[in-house]
Amino acid sequence: MGRPSVTYISDHAPVYFRLCVTAVPPAMQQMTSREWRRLSTDAFASDLAASELCGDLIALGDRTVDDLVRLYNQVMTALLDQHCPTVTVRCRANKKTTPWFDAVVVQGQLRDSSNARHLTRITARGQ
Repeated sequence: MGRPSVTYISDHAPVYFRLCVTAVPPAMQQMTSREWRRLSTDAFASDLAASELCGDLIALGDRTVDDLVRLYNQVMTALLDQHCPTVTVRCRANKKTTPWFDAVVVQGQLRDSSNARHLTRITARGQ
């Protein structure tokens, strides 16, 4: 690939070159979560009301705190698995791509937006 035969008025001519590099694919990871948008709250509430947790409360009084926690975890996990099953998705690994974007920058943005809102209110009042 040679230089094009064009005469330039200034010395700001484009520079042509080739790079022999290989793009590194982003690191991927698998993440498990629930699709909460698909949860039917009415059906979940109905099944929860019919569960052992909301049944005979006097019978639950004889159990220890550890037994009640285990029962709660079992019932809630079973209901969530039924109404809102887990899904596994592939996503990019959570790498900090902008190391300069830290808490100090965020605080500065919040301060700037707060000042902008304050100035907008002052301007709107005509002061």
